[in-house]
Amino acid sequence: METLRDSTVGHLLRLATGGKVLQYPEDRDKEYVRKYIDEEKSGYLAHHGDTNPPEEDGESVHGLGGIRTREGRDVQPENEREREGSNSSGTLTGDGNGDNYNQASGVKVDSEKGQDKFLVSWDGPNDPDNPQNWSLGKKFFVSFLICLLTTSIYIGSSIYSPGEMEVEQEFGVSQVVATLGLTLFVAGYGLGPMIWAPLSEIPQIGRNPIYLSTLLVFVLFNLGAGYASNLGMLLAFRFLTGFFGSPVLATGGASITDMYVPRKRAYAMAVWGISAICGPTLGPLVGGFAAQHEGWRW
Repeated sequence: METLRDSTVGHLLRLATGGKVLQYPEDRDKEYVRKYIDEEKSGYLAHHGDTNPPEEDGESVHGLGGIRTREGRDVQPENEREREGSNSSGTLTGDGNGDNYNQASGVKVDSEKGQDKFLVSWDGPNDPDNPQNWSLGKKFFVSFLICLLTTSIYIGSSIYSPGEMEVEQEFGVSQVVATLGLTLFVAGYGLGPMIWAPLSEIPQIGRNPIYLSTLLVFVLFNLGAGYASNLGMLLAFRFLTGFFGSPVLATGGASITDMYVPRKRAYAMAVWGISAICGPTLGPLVGGFAAQHEGWRW
């Protein structure tokens, strides 16, 4: 159910039903989001502006307990309640002298170094939404899809090579010019990650929409290259297919890293690396078969 909910089909179903099907826990309980707030690190941010503990030995960060430990009930510091006994709102708003308290942790915000922010994290170390806590079968399934996508994109570079002679003959160009079809594809997937990789790290976007939308464009533009009526059209589509096929080449390793703990990550990265090597290696074999039996366009 979780795999379906997180897939593109699941997101479309949620969009079509207004979020009534395949609901997340926070859809059913609006207070559930409190579980994702990291009180400790929010307190560190308030105290000295960093999520790590204080560097000074023996220094401790004192707070009142954050949103989660207060069970949704905001309280004021003792000294603030003494000064503002008539204030019954129970919010951490400050004492009138410029002192603010971070509501997520109850820690006083340092006016010079602190940051009054809510740090969102996982619902504890065993949160099932954390990719590192997925079942082994789900990890293998997602890893297989990433590896398959990587091979499918990388094979697009060298698969062009066996048809170069036919391109020379059909368009009446030299071998050097025909080689541009390969060169521009590589240039495209070298430039693409500068745009797609940062976009995939934006929480509101994520990696799946980038992977799937660019894959669709990659497939359509490959049709454009196959039906090209002149060399300029062919070279333009070759560059664009490389450009739109590039996200997985840049962020595939990051997706693998998200799923595996450090002690297992090296094995997963090795498998993903092999899938990347298989693409250019298999390209001339598959392309040669296609060019020999059906022509370079096929």
